[in-house]
Amino acid sequence: MAKKTDRAPENGSRSTDGRRFEVFVREAEADPLRHVGTVEAPTPDAAHEEAGALFARYARDIWVCPADETHRYAAESLADRCGDIGDNAPDAGGRR
Repeated sequence: MAKKTDRAPENGSRSTDGRRFEVFVREAEADPLRHVGTVEAPTPDAAHEEAGALFARYARDIWVCPADETHRYAAESLADRCGDIGDNAPDAGGRR
């Protein structure tokens, strides 16, 4: 078994100007918005252009939100959800 890589959260900005935007996409009118990723850009307009090229060329709606203004609230942490991955993950037949 391969050794798991230890990772720590990054505190530094990946962008030279420090602007990161979370990207949400709606494919069809009846679909909910879904988070698809993050882009770096100097302005919301530039973030929209980059998000469209990377994530949503044919999407009906693209929302870009400043990453530092986007907060996650959930009943379980992402770490708890990721705990299901690995030894307890379902196999190709859906069995655990």
